[in-house]
Amino acid sequence: MSYNIDANLLMNAMNFYSNLGYKPCKCPTLVDEDVISHTLPENRKPLHHIEGKFYVGSAEQSFLQKIKDGEMLYDKMMFITPCQRDEDILDESHLEVFLKVELINLVSPVFMDVESFYNSISYDISIVKTSCGHDIELNNVEIGSFGSNSYLGVNYFYGTGIAFPRIEYAMEVRDEI
Repeated sequence: MSYNIDANLLMNAMNFYSNLGYKPCKCPTLVDEDVISHTLPENRKPLHHIEGKFYVGSAEQSFLQKIKDGEMLYDKMMFITPCQRDEDILDESHLEVFLKVELINLVSPVFMDVESFYNSISYDISIVKTSCGHDIELNNVEIGSFGSNSYLGVNYFYGTGIAFPRIEYAMEVRDEI
């Protein structure tokens, strides 16, 4: 198994979403404890950095920090962050740290945009309902998720635009089939 970040595929995704109106935004990789707690699953602990700041587990948390800090928001935003996760099991598709492009839309769900991207690169994804939203799968490998949420009175839709190296792993699984 290779743990790669394909720069061409990453740029392809970012360009695709930019063309759909998603604005690439500067975002924090460290957030406040109350921000990270808003989306942190039960029985998980965030990785502490310094003075009450924690590494994001998803760029959705970066977006929440922007809300808390009163920063300007756009209808369609795109964030790219490293994500740190407290995983029960570490394997080829579950890493403690990975790279993710997160889409935030204040107006409408992001799933159709994500589906359009994967269709544009000829990947047949499937959707699996979960307790907190939906997972996006490729070859029975979860490659992202999407749903809706609210924070400090701001309602929004979120979704994984692309995540590395998980997409690379799912593509290797596809090639083995």
